Amino acid sequence: GVGGADSAALSVGGLQVAATALCVVVVDRAGRRPLLAGASLCQALATAALVAALDGAGGPSAAHGLAIAAIMAYMTAFSLGLGPLPWLLNAELFPGHARGTAGGVLAMLNWGMSFAVTASYSGLAKALGGLSDSFAMYGCFCLASTAFVLVFVP
Repeated sequence: GVGGADSAALSVGGLQVAATALCVVVVDRAGRRPLLAGASLCQALATAALVAALDGAGGPSAAHGLAIAAIMAYMTAFSLGLGPLPWLLNAELFPGHARGTAGGVLAMLNWGMSFAVTASYSGLAKALGGLSDSFAMYGCFCLASTAFVLVFVP
């Protein structure tokens, strides 16, 4: 049967599919830049909520619920913005003759950064003093992403 971990994985996966489908429907009406900036800002806010949960806000029971809500909010925001839209922008920003090379370089950069976050997480958490501090730093990266989008994305 489906246990707690399986149920959680299915919930997160279903949420990501639904949010990505919503992005596909609204991206032309809402615009790439507002979706990217809004999603990045929501990811920063969700990360701040996760930091509060990791610091035990409201006691153990409340912190547990807040952590789950924060993770679900983060995944939803990611699936509305930074998940699908950079791949769309690649096709729109580069001229036809450069799209293949640019797409390959960007895919390598994307997966390389994902690997860097995954590989450095444990050491970073130890160096910064704990989980909440490392997630606070990741939240700052989300804010920087919001600023980058507002300044550089057409």
